[in-house]
Parts: sequence; structure tokens; C-alpha cells
Amino acid sequence: RSAIMATHDMNIAARFSDYIFLLDKGEIKSEGPPEEVLTVQNIADVFGVECEILPRSDKDPLRIFIRDSIVSQNSEK
Repeated sequence: RSAIMATHDMNIAARFSDYIFLLDKGEIKSEGPPEEVLTVQNIADVFGVECEILPRSDKDPLRIFIRDSIVSQNSEK
């Protein structure tokens, strides 16, 4: 059985998905299992925020905690 879901909630995606497509401005940034796609770097690149990721365990799914700080983007002047 298969289901396709679109969500902005990374924790829901990590918990219920076997395979994820991470989109950035309509383009695929990364695809694969949640542990490979939902990384600190990918989340910073796409959403511009810092996060902490707790890996999946026997009891808990992969969990992502977004910090309040926003990643500064280097821009040329």
C-alpha cells in the first residue's frame, strides 16, 4: 500500500514516511529515507532555521527541534 502526503511538519513526515522528497523553491533538494533527507544542513538550507535532531530509537521516531534562531544567509554586496 502507498500513500502520498504533503506537509510542512517535518516531525510528522519523519514519523510516518519511509521515503521523503524535500522541495526547495519547487525543485527537489533531497530525497530518500527521513534520516538521510531531514538533516541539520538540509533544514538550514531550505527553511533557514537551526535545529537539533534526535535520531530514531526503538521507542521514539526521529525528532526535529527547531531553534528560534534563523540561519544568516551570506550575501554578496
